[in-house]
Amino acid sequence: MFFKLPVPEPNAPDIDLKAFEIKGKLLGTGTRRFQIPFEHKERVTKKCCSWLRICYASVDELSPLLKLQSFEKIDPISVANEARVVSAIAAQAKVVLQGFDTTLEQDNRLLSEGKLTMNMRNCVLMRRGEKEVLHAWIDLDNTIQEVKDMSPRELKKYLTKNVDDRGKEPSFAWRKEKYFEEFWEPLVKGVPYHKQLEEMNNSLEE
Repeated sequence: MFFKLPVPEPNAPDIDLKAFEIKGKLLGTGTRRFQIPFEHKERVTKKCCSWLRICYASVDELSPLLKLQSFEKIDPISVANEARVVSAIAAQAKVVLQGFDTTLEQDNRLLSEGKLTMNMRNCVLMRRGEKEVLHAWIDLDNTIQEVKDMSPRELKKYLTKNVDDRGKEPSFAWRKEKYFEEFWEPLVKGVPYHKQLEEMNNSLEE
């Protein structure tokens, strides 16, 4: 997937133009390519999301980031910022999907018919796997758009009904559940990600 620093509208406030200038110095204004799995803990996914968190940081969110020594490992900043990050990934996922000659459904049908040679089957399996990752990011964005304004209590109720216990490790459904458990819920509750990791580590040591 390919990403660029979003350019402000021509009539954008001066403060937004200044923020764009600062981001450009931090990230550059060229296109960045990321090939990421649907796994928020993977190094390449962290690198991509860290880059995008700066891209979509508000002026207030940007100031603390300038004090960091590295911009490759930035934890989730806010609910609004993380929603923009996932939406950016989902938008690019849709672009990539449009470049395929077949859909995910067509690949599934080809595989189920059992008429492919071994080499052809392996190629379709690989192609289908890429599409499944892209669809997973789009699905995550759709869910985030539904829950981004929910309170912790409303979110918990929604996740219990629609997300939790939908698949076993390492399925996409399981990874989605873990994303909300480890990233989104702490954000909604106002718990910094590094604090969340400390609490998780302490519980494992007990």
